[in-house]
Amino acid sequence: MPTYAGTGLEAVARDMFRLMVVTELFGGVWGGTILTVFMAGGLFPSMTAIFTRVYFYPIAIALVGILLSIPLIAIYWHLWGGRVGPRTHSLIGVSLAISVLLVPVGFRYFFAGLDYPQYATANPLTALSNPVYPPLIVHTLIGAMDIGAFVTASVLATRRNMNPEA
Repeated sequence: MPTYAGTGLEAVARDMFRLMVVTELFGGVWGGTILTVFMAGGLFPSMTAIFTRVYFYPIAIALVGILLSIPLIAIYWHLWGGRVGPRTHSLIGVSLAISVLLVPVGFRYFFAGLDYPQYATANPLTALSNPVYPPLIVHTLIGAMDIGAFVTASVLATRRNMNPEA
């Protein structure tokens, strides 16, 4: 199995993955869990019951994304370094990327339903016909890729500036 350890790319990829895991877990998963479960569920249980009934599909999509992303992060990290073939590792990485993107897709679906009042009384899939939904999804996906690229570039630039010999 080919590895890229000699080129330095694997070390950069591992470091960037570690950074993204920290921001994803603490910023996205744990922050969202604390806000939604503790704050909404604990303090406002009747409101949570109404929202869960009306907005079941968006919440389910986001929860599936969270529940898939946490084990996939661990699997992807622990199988790095030749434990599985590069294609298998890439397939796990693509699955991880899709599962992480399910969370904002579910929340954008939720916001499209809030912007489309007919959603609450009609078929839940009518929120997808809201003209606001496609731009929300595109904006989110492009924004996620841009932020990931900018964070990676800034960390690499900072490391390079800290080491005057590089």
